[in-house]
Amino acid sequence: MDVEDIYQALFDLAAGLAWPGGALAFASRRVKTFEDLPDQPALCQAETDETVTQVTSLQSITTLGASWLLYHQAGKDDDAIPAQTTNAILTAVNRCLSTRPTQPSPDPRRRGPQVLDRRPHPEIPGRPRRPDPDRRPDQILVP
Repeated sequence: MDVEDIYQALFDLAAGLAWPGGALAFASRRVKTFEDLPDQPALCQAETDETVTQVTSLQSITTLGASWLLYHQAGKDDDAIPAQTTNAILTAVNRCLSTRPTQPSPDPRRRGPQVLDRRPHPEIPGRPRRPDPDRRPDQILVP
């Protein structure tokens, strides 16, 4: 699979991003500043890094990095609570990223699916990890 296809597939997950009381008004694979956004709420995908590792006689493994930048305004009145809107958006993001793959990996040399642990890890933030039999619900499978 081509790197471009992977980044586009990740971006496509945001296409139906909606939460109670709102939905994305703008999405882009180019990062924009707050002032340059044509509308809000908005999502911009930053495609940040690509790391290739290889062990002798084995196929190389490419690890891609991307971040979603979410922009929204909570309101200008004194009764607005910014965290309510932010929490609703983040819940919707978690829901769309928790989609489970329906097809197994086509590469028969893989020993099984990898697990992406979405909790913060200072030593290896967001890096794929091997699955454990007691996988928690805050982890997603990476095909």
